[in-house]
Amino acid sequence: MLLASFVFYFWGEQEYIFVILVSIILNFLFGIWISSFERRKLFLGIGIFLNLLLIFYFKYTNFFLLQLTNTFSTNYNIHLPLGISFFTFQGISYLFVIYRKDIYADKNLIRFSFYISFFPQLIAGPIVRYSEVFQSVNKLKANHKEIISGLTLFTLGLGKKVIIANNLGIYADEVFSTDFKILGSAVTWLGILSYSFQIYFDFSGYSDMARGLGKMFGLDFPVNFNYPYSSLSIQEFWRRWHITLSSWFRDYLYIPLGGNRVGYIRQIINLFLVFLLCGFWHGASWNFVIWGVYHGFFLMIERTKIQIYSNRLYAILRFFLTFSIINIGWVFFRANTLTDSIGYIRLLFGENGFLFPQVFSIFDFKWLIGIILSGLCAFEWRFHSKLFENKLLFSILVIFVFFVSTFILVANNYNPFIYYRF
Repeated sequence: MLLASFVFYFWGEQEYIFVILVSIILNFLFGIWISSFERRKLFLGIGIFLNLLLIFYFKYTNFFLLQLTNTFSTNYNIHLPLGISFFTFQGISYLFVIYRKDIYADKNLIRFSFYISFFPQLIAGPIVRYSEVFQSVNKLKANHKEIISGLTLFTLGLGKKVIIANNLGIYADEVFSTDFKILGSAVTWLGILSYSFQIYFDFSGYSDMARGLGKMFGLDFPVNFNYPYSSLSIQEFWRRWHITLSSWFRDYLYIPLGGNRVGYIRQIINLFLVFLLCGFWHGASWNFVIWGVYHGFFLMIERTKIQIYSNRLYAILRFFLTFSIINIGWVFFRANTLTDSIGYIRLLFGENGFLFPQVFSIFDFKWLIGIILSGLCAFEWRFHSKLFENKLLFSILVIFVFFVSTFILVANNYNPFIYYRF
């Protein structure tokens, strides 16, 4: 399994496989040193610093050089290795839990290497903590029921990615590549709505596929998404969206900074810092930084008396308000530059009027099917539990999703990997 994971990574990164090998050796050695020597805090600090140095060099050097000089050229263009954001955070969390004495340092290099490099969750998460998989990594065994459950979860994740996300991505790309001067408010809202569903089903689809493959080998990875678009507040959204990342920032940054134990002003500052870094973690551009600050701002608002009045609104109004805030935030994620983001948001609020029919024709029957499927699958509905309980209907659905996904993959060349910037 370790060899398969290295082959998988080498297939995508060739000589840059040395980056993940360095990360593995670094965290393996520092884990042993933290648990073996008295100056544990010093080794923890050095280990974290070296992890951050690794991710900073490969992910952020280009960004900072661009800010410092107007003569930025391809000579400075440092390659961004796949999955570096994920396996670096897993390494840091590993050092933390050893320092806290939650687990002992692993002295089996093969087993530890497998934990860092296991291919299903290597490049798109979820972020797995060693304490969550240590026991199952020792066995790597799955019974018949776990294998069937894993295949089912993998198939549904594949369907999310191929049937829904890829389909809606076509229309999101079309809108964002069109000259903004001819776009009306209705078209831009449909465009960002398409992207919102694309990124959700793409990301949650990858997470489900990773969890499904993990189950097939006897590994239980944590749930990473829990119907986030059903949230009635931004705080609830972050309890449901990319759960392993938000919990990572909570446990290893927000709580060490004082969490909710400090005064209100310190809480606000800590929250702002966490989401500033959360945005920067997603990518080396001002758009991601602004996206993080944007969410941090609304989380700060929800900690004021304004939230008391918001809670008095009908649930349906709170839902639409939260969903609208989330959609507007995704503009910073999707647009190429900060200028484009601001321009697009101005269009959302009617700068060019409501509708330009000639551009509205971008959306067709396939888009409508994608939006309907998104509405059925992205939000919590009562019929979901009933469908899962009916084994016959659920089995037919899974088989159908598998064959449709396979057909689309064979027949269609459009299969974007939108996490290359992460």
